[in-house]
Amino acid sequence: MTDLDVDLDAAPPLPDNHEPFAHVVGQNDLEAAMISGGTVRALCGHEFNPKIAWPDGLPLCPRCKAILEASR
Repeated sequence: MTDLDVDLDAAPPLPDNHEPFAHVVGQNDLEAAMISGGTVRALCGHEFNPKIAWPDGLPLCPRCKAILEASR
């Protein structure tokens, strides 16, 4: 276990340049990707397939969080 208290060994492999974070995406983009099986782009620019299961409890991406807070 890590200090995140989730089993990251059970998660799918991450790209070499990405930390395990939860990302913020638009609801419409998420719905379309879930139907089509495509990818979504998070506020920070990270692209991922939302159908891939990740462990619960991942910390929020700091870049997504800063962008979200600045837009409020």
